Amino acid sequence: MPSPITNKLAIYLIKPSYTDPADIIVSAQDGVDIDGVGTFYFEDSGTGTPSWVKDFFGGALGPDIKLFTASARGVLLVPIVHQGETIYFALAFGLGRHLLRPGVIEDRFGLKVVLNSVNSESLRSIDKTTLGSVPKHTREQIGRDSVAGDFGIDIEQDLVSSVTGKSRIDKLGRTISGKDSLSVSVKVDTTNIKEFLALCYERYSSAEYKKDFDWIDQISEVRNSLTVGELDALLLKKIDDEDFAKVWMAVPEVVDWVDINGFRYLKRKEAESRRRS
Repeated sequence: MPSPITNKLAIYLIKPSYTDPADIIVSAQDGVDIDGVGTFYFEDSGTGTPSWVKDFFGGALGPDIKLFTASARGVLLVPIVHQGETIYFALAFGLGRHLLRPGVIEDRFGLKVVLNSVNSESLRSIDKTTLGSVPKHTREQIGRDSVAGDFGIDIEQDLVSSVTGKSRIDKLGRTISGKDSLSVSVKVDTTNIKEFLALCYERYSSAEYKKDFDWIDQISEVRNSLTVGELDALLLKKIDDEDFAKVWMAVPEVVDWVDINGFRYLKRKEAESRRRS
């Protein structure tokens, strides 16, 4: 059997409370079972003309030009057994992450795998948010292997969301990046994916990161739905009372402002429908 070629993978860990694929995946298509591996879910790809053809060129290009874009969405849901417990992983392909229901993935899974698997002096990139009255989102990249101190992290104010570095675990590939998802380029396909995911879970479960990166737990983003609900209620009360002294809005991640015209708030169901469309 030929050796797998190098594939770029985006891997998510599903929370243990979700074991029914219907609670994990949003798709109008039936899944395709892959014997001994898992189930692949997808949505049919549609094609359309890029908006810039009309917006910029108008009719200058004529009616015969054929320019189309297509968006592919696929998720491979893979169960593995660890110490008698079934654990699900989701591998997203194309825009497949949009097939995952909100709240089903483990927060900081990829980040923990990376911090448990890189050399402390071989970091290459960090995404962080500096908290304060004017939150600042930054992505810092250094052209050589570096330690965390080279990125000027303030452990009292900086929320680190993503780290990229050189792996010291050969099977994870040369350079790995982690946030909620784990991004790797490895010689892995359906023939050896389960063994690879078992390694990923082992690295996630480790506490090795506390030796060099214990500061990562100093500040963390609140993701628990109950806690978020309580904080939302407090925020709404402040808004109702017109108590704006310590209330502000901020973009939650690094964005390309050239592509943004503005923001608006939608009701939850409408927002989820637009996110899937």
